[in-house]
Amino acid sequence: MTIVLTLPDGSERTVPAGTTALEVAQSIGPRLAQDAVGAELAGRRVDLREPLTGGGSFKLFTTRNAEAGDFVRHSAEHVLADAVTRLWPQALYDAGRKDHSEKFQYDFRFERAFTPDDLAAIEAKMREIIAEDAPFERLEVSRDEAFGIFRERGNELKLLRLQDIPDGDTITLYRHGRFLDLCRGPHLQRAGQIGAVKLLESSGVYFKGDEANEKLQRVYGTAF
Repeated sequence: MTIVLTLPDGSERTVPAGTTALEVAQSIGPRLAQDAVGAELAGRRVDLREPLTGGGSFKLFTTRNAEAGDFVRHSAEHVLADAVTRLWPQALYDAGRKDHSEKFQYDFRFERAFTPDDLAAIEAKMREIIAEDAPFERLEVSRDEAFGIFRERGNELKLLRLQDIPDGDTITLYRHGRFLDLCRGPHLQRAGQIGAVKLLESSGVYFKGDEANEKLQRVYGTAF
């Protein structure tokens, strides 16, 4: 089976179903493939490593495109969680946000409120992680595999989140360096494609937004 991708200049590319956006970029040129941060298919943002199963209008983004900000901030979100768990290994990370048009966030099970000094330390650690330039890897796993991974890591919050994923949905994890999380993406190719990062504030929130649940600590930030 093949699919037809319509590029912004109106030209068309016919590729096998399952081809990734990164492979399309590589077919256009090695520099584009190196600089690409994400793609859009039929109006939906897609990860560069996600297999394409249908055709339609297709765009590739680099850091020169305004649309790249969504990919940058979503990836910086994972770097935030990585930084917190490197500084405080006992912290459990919950989830980020769906809208990355302006900022990112992550919620944590942490024994106290984060202080301004904590935010400064987290931001510094994030810059170290960005400098490591680890690739973001997209992993499709079974439900049992996902439960096993987060059970082994002792993250009860992710086990609860897994229960919310409907049967039949594809379960994807994203990994960069030592950090691994349940996530649909999309993400950059490499952490080094993140430019400036700035943490904005922290606050207390309830798990899943329900006051009947435990209180977590949220950290907000932005990136470009």
